[in-house]
Amino acid sequence: MTCSRLVPLTLLVMSLALGGCEPPPPPTPTAPGVADDAGGKTPSDAGTEPVQDGGTDAGTAPEWDGSAVPLEEVGNWPEDTGPLATCRALTTDTGNCGLSSFDLSTCDTASLARVPDEGVHVLLHRSAPSTFYSSVLTLRGDGGTPSIGSRPATEERRGDARAYSVTTSSSPDGGSRRTGVALCESSTGDTFTGCYASCRNGQVLSQGTFRSRRMDGARGEGVASGLELVSENPVDVGTPADVYVHRGHAYVVSLNRGPRLGGLTVFDVRNPAAPVWVKTVQFEGDNYWNGVWAKGDALYVASAQRGVLVFDITTPAEPRLVSNLPGGVANNHTVFVDGDRLYATIDESVVSFDISQPLQPVELYRYAPEGNYTFPHDMFAVGDRLYANFAEMGFYVVDVKDPRAPVTLGAYTYEFQYSHANAVGVFSGRTLVFEGGEGVGEHLRVLDITDPAKIVKIGRFQLAPRCPSTTCSGWARSSTSPGTRRACGCWMSPIPPGPGRPRTTTPSGRRTRTGASPTTRAPSASACPGTASSTRWTPRAACSCCASAERRSEVPRRGGPPPGYAWRPAFFRGEACRDVWG
Repeated sequence: MTCSRLVPLTLLVMSLALGGCEPPPPPTPTAPGVADDAGGKTPSDAGTEPVQDGGTDAGTAPEWDGSAVPLEEVGNWPEDTGPLATCRALTTDTGNCGLSSFDLSTCDTASLARVPDEGVHVLLHRSAPSTFYSSVLTLRGDGGTPSIGSRPATEERRGDARAYSVTTSSSPDGGSRRTGVALCESSTGDTFTGCYASCRNGQVLSQGTFRSRRMDGARGEGVASGLELVSENPVDVGTPADVYVHRGHAYVVSLNRGPRLGGLTVFDVRNPAAPVWVKTVQFEGDNYWNGVWAKGDALYVASAQRGVLVFDITTPAEPRLVSNLPGGVANNHTVFVDGDRLYATIDESVVSFDISQPLQPVELYRYAPEGNYTFPHDMFAVGDRLYANFAEMGFYVVDVKDPRAPVTLGAYTYEFQYSHANAVGVFSGRTLVFEGGEGVGEHLRVLDITDPAKIVKIGRFQLAPRCPSTTCSGWARSSTSPGTRRACGCWMSPIPPGPGRPRTTTPSGRRTRTGASPTTRAPSASACPGTASSTRWTPRAACSCCASAERRSEVPRRGGPPPGYAWRPAFFRGEACRDVWG
């Protein structure tokens, strides 16, 4: 899998106000961490900001009262209904994954005329039954070169049919390996299906089908909403993966990407509006550096070849390598510091080090779940608790009070998972983890881990593609609309109760007139067509699964909703909605 905490190809120096949080009672995480010296990552970034509903755009969200309804875990992967398109790749020597490598005779290629020449399109690939992966096709309407992932793509057209292909590797004998995607047909301008293939020297090695969704920002927000861009500087090596700011300097680590080798880039950011490059560090045969942290005079870098690289930064602009842990060859993906402990994902374990003397770490223990068969991806730690993401094994809560005898307290797992990263905080007396996955359909889960032995899922957040234009013909007026109606609309959703606010709801799917009195009747399954008999959908989820970025200008507000309520986007469940959420 790919690295964690990926950042763009440039160093972004931003200002962001973070709140603090009250010290929680044991055995939940203790007092929040404090930024070291000039800044850096704080383990308690969660703060006391109220838990906000992803669909609410009211000005100020009230404080969460700690109550929640347990949510069913339905996994990530879409239901497999068979091939996603009718086209196929030809298996003869046909052109190295270009347009001539595909048979589009069964496709309605004329429908592709409605597909725009711009936008970011996520492709869900089906290579075999219940086997999926995703990629990104970026089309640039300004005449720029399209791309698949980060690689520039070659575009071919024949009438309305089109294909895009990239070279993924080259061999010394002149051969090459290429990947190509061919569009088959489009039901809306923002969606299309097609087939893909992997070729080597003109021969098709593997193939499958895909469907697309065009991605937009959430809820009409601009890029980096809530953040102020202060300055921007290029990084001269590899692809940046992580950054840590310490003593007025930003330490950026990078991965290998194609011919660009990774390494460490140091910027003087004492004037955030005008960062100054001061040094680049690279080692021969050791350039895949994915994580970075600092404490005192020590900088810790996660190396895929030599474990934890320990640099002396007594002089911040001149990092000097003093050791690598645990010594020899070791694959370290991420690092994390909490107090006097350094945690590192090394090979198949999370390894803890005593760093009371930052430049002389001492190994304490190695933790891996019983029966572990995967590499840990990331971790978070507060006090005597370690929260570890073990990829396909899931999310684990570990008691590390005894530094030489860690104890598993609980785990959260589900089918086809890939637990990627997490952050933990305390809200209204409840210990919550915000756990993010990696892969097709992965999203943010909110888990109540107050009792680690009984972890409960209480929330989720997943960005949805824009509403397909042909299914958003207007705004729904009533929850009693026929099941054939497909329209983006608004329904009334109660703002979470706060001081003086009643816990009330309105029927899901109904747009109440401004000023109308809310009702205490709970949403019913019949409010959303087609949800009553479904085991994968709740009425609320089915009604609100498609967010419209344009709704701010389209929804008539006329004074706003009743007190304690806010407009939320809604989508009456139909084919397009099922395509979005699988």
